[in-house]
Amino acid sequence: MTGCDYLAYRHVDQFQHATQETRQGWIPGILPPSTHSISYRRDLEFLQAEGRFEFDPLETEYLTEHGASFYQSPRFQKDSPQNALLQQGYEFYRYSSSLGTYLIAVKRGRGYYWMAVEPSLIHEKTLWR
Repeated sequence: MTGCDYLAYRHVDQFQHATQETRQGWIPGILPPSTHSISYRRDLEFLQAEGRFEFDPLETEYLTEHGASFYQSPRFQKDSPQNALLQQGYEFYRYSSSLGTYLIAVKRGRGYYWMAVEPSLIHEKTLWR
């Protein structure tokens, strides 16, 4: 297996069509039902995934209603994509499941997420650059 075999890029039009990806942990299963236009990248070597998605902004509370916790005053490395989103006013949520830990950023119907089986890796390696 070559190094590039570890990486896979995927797109899912509608969240309800992502059952396999949510069962495998590549897409967080707690995204709002209206979620669509999901693009993600998974890294099988490091067991990480990152993605972006769109959803109905009226469903933002769905995250906390289904187990995510609001991430109050997050701190990120200055040059990280997470810090750039924080500066743009995105709100951050954390969610843990048996499949991994997710960091989810949302603002006005647009979202990003990062998943790692080992949570400390979320900040060490970022796939979307």
